Amino acid sequence: MLNDFLFAHPNPAATTRYNLDGEEHKNSGLLVATAAGSTAWIYQENGKVLDIEDPMLQFLHRGERGTFPLLADSLRLESLTRKGKLYIDGPHLAYDLTLGDTLEARKGQPLVVLGNLEAKRAGYRKA
Repeated sequence: MLNDFLFAHPNPAATTRYNLDGEEHKNSGLLVATAAGSTAWIYQENGKVLDIEDPMLQFLHRGERGTFPLLADSLRLESLTRKGKLYIDGPHLAYDLTLGDTLEARKGQPLVVLGNLEAKRAGYRKA
């Protein structure tokens, strides 16, 4: 199960350049979250808590003026950065994604949850 991933330069002070679905961006990176990850990192970046059964991807261009989280059913990212990194579910799993490399992400199957996860997530929606 994927919570979120970040494409960024390994140095947080460096600019990250990428093409997302045909549009070029220069910023601090691209943050993408699933419904399961919508109460984690992207939530702290003003993302919305998604219904746990929502298959959509929520994404945010970090450090870009006037940006806000958007939803998509798929994303195609091309790295325009020589030293790019793809961080999956935090800092523990990372891959190089350098100049010209591409990544495609698509919405997936909704989770099957046992127990009352919505009660726990309700506190996030009030904030």
